[in-house]
Amino acid sequence: MKRFWKKLTLVAVGILVLFSNKVGVEGQGTFPSQDLHSGAISLKAVTYNIHIGKSAQGDLDLERTIDELKELEADIIGLQEVERFSPRSGLQDQAKAIGEALGLEYRFAPALKIGPFEYGNLLLSKYPIEAVKQIPLSSEKENRSALLATLNIHGRQVAVAVTHLGLNHDERIGHVNLLQQEFSGVGLPLIVMGDFNTTPDSDELGPWTQELQHVSRVPLVTLPAAGKQIDSILVSKEFSVGNVFTVQSAASDHYPLVARLELP
Repeated sequence: MKRFWKKLTLVAVGILVLFSNKVGVEGQGTFPSQDLHSGAISLKAVTYNIHIGKSAQGDLDLERTIDELKELEADIIGLQEVERFSPRSGLQDQAKAIGEALGLEYRFAPALKIGPFEYGNLLLSKYPIEAVKQIPLSSEKENRSALLATLNIHGRQVAVAVTHLGLNHDERIGHVNLLQQEFSGVGLPLIVMGDFNTTPDSDELGPWTQELQHVSRVPLVTLPAAGKQIDSILVSKEFSVGNVFTVQSAASDHYPLVARLELP
């Protein structure tokens, strides 16, 4: 991956003027009308590493990914491995294409950026996104990032984080500790989702699991080639957790993880 992005540098210089090159979080969306009601807020949350729209066999088809996301009918979606203006994904702005196709508000936060080429995390929401912070996560091999946003859900503020942690054990410990410092100051109901590159019971996630709960009580396979779960959703204790499941997917080398949540 790192070598791929280095190769893009020369190409980026030549076509930089053709594309917007804004720094930080990007996105847009509409603010849906909401039926305000008393009582609990029910949500369907999804985390999914889309592998830039490539299947495990390597064929690229972002429309297939979009169709799968439409079928999930989620309220909040966190995606990893999303690209913008990359030759290997047809110079497409995948964040915009997915957001507009689903009719959801979206924000994109790049982890890697060379000229117009970007690669990172995407948050999509049925509800207004009021504030977004991008948190860089340094790495010796491949830079990572997290996106921390505040949503307005029927008049209540909820914090949502989307991230893709590193491949190295010690690196993940550093990322988790850094993000925990951010989470501890949020002061809102919190949902953390992403590809953590480690199993739910791993020691690296200890700082999070002291305060947050995994939505799945038993491991659910999200990386079929390895037969294990490395994609997770954690929520603060304000949430009640309902049905949790994965969906077998031909659109990526990962499966999406889906959780039904309730906030009193």
